[in-house]
Amino acid sequence: MEPVNPTFKDDYRRIALDERTWLHIEVTQYGLATNIHLIAQSEMWQDKLHKGLMRWDHDKGIVENVMDIFDVSDMSQVGKHMAEESKPLTEEEVTCGICFCAELVDTPGVPQPLCQNPNCGVSFHKFCLYQWLVACEGGRPPAFGVANGNCPTCLHPIACSEKDS
Repeated sequence: MEPVNPTFKDDYRRIALDERTWLHIEVTQYGLATNIHLIAQSEMWQDKLHKGLMRWDHDKGIVENVMDIFDVSDMSQVGKHMAEESKPLTEEEVTCGICFCAELVDTPGVPQPLCQNPNCGVSFHKFCLYQWLVACEGGRPPAFGVANGNCPTCLHPIACSEKDS
């Protein structure tokens, strides 16, 4: 769904494909997709994305193109099982601002407030933040294993080490 009154913060769309995989789509101020990244590792979704990108139709909207690429007939079905299968979060459980999970299956660690902006308060898994920052820089591995960029929430400068992820 497109934002009614887009602001500078609405320069991306995030779509849950399953309980561990998210599609991050960077968009222009006119709502046209510029970059598409998968957040998390999933060979199935990665294969569909690579095969389907050649079918991207710039005359269609983002949602329509995503439905075509991932062979989905109803966008409300994407990530639906995630809500059905997930346990309710207790007040003590903190979720990651990128993957929206409290825990990652293959990576230990809980979300932490990694942004140095005291007004931000959003927590991230180190793994998710590192992957996010690398994806925002075009997917190239960063020099010395430290990814730099902006906080996904407040746009404050942030860095994350590959060894910490």
